[in-house]
Amino acid sequence: MEHHDHHHSGHDMIHDMHDMHDDHGGHEGGGMDGGHGGHEGHGDASCPMIMTFHWRLCETILWESWKAIDESEFFGSMFGVFMMALAYEAIKVLREVLYMRASSAERDAAIRVAAKAAASNHNGLRSSGTHAANGQCCTPPRVERSVARRILDKYHIIQTFLHFVQVIVSYLLMLIVMTFNGYLCVAVALGAAVGYFAFGWVKQKSIEVGDHCN
Repeated sequence: MEHHDHHHSGHDMIHDMHDMHDDHGGHEGGGMDGGHGGHEGHGDASCPMIMTFHWRLCETILWESWKAIDESEFFGSMFGVFMMALAYEAIKVLREVLYMRASSAERDAAIRVAAKAAASNHNGLRSSGTHAANGQCCTPPRVERSVARRILDKYHIIQTFLHFVQVIVSYLLMLIVMTFNGYLCVAVALGAAVGYFAFGWVKQKSIEVGDHCN
């Protein structure tokens, strides 16, 4: 009889401990799930991501830390995006200007070589009593440089750095457009347009220079 009571009480104790364990686990699981779900719900409610074009004054831009959740932050972000697009156009024009300067420097070097060659030929012809035909100097010789000198040229190094910056800015602007926020898309377009208006005339100013002996 005592053995049966002892066995029954032990079984009840094990059953009670099992129930307590289940209750404790359920409480922890429910707390973790509820807290996590509540945190996610708060994040989604603050500024959810929309994969279609929209006109909303709330957006997470590029990084989690760049989150515009009120009007002042959003319009400040629009101005920052506008300046990024303007800077992109400025970099493009700056690269064009550097290319023109490099071409001009190479052309000037060729002209100097041609002038030295013409002066040397003129002195040689005068000493031999013959004359050069008209127009003999009009085609300057092409100055060939080694691959190493072309790679280590200062203009090429600057162009490489600007190309690196241009690629980064272009992809950042692309990702901003991919937020599908209409206001941010307008900021990108306006920045590019104003940047071209402010700097694009530099490329229009450049003219083709023919090879003339003047």
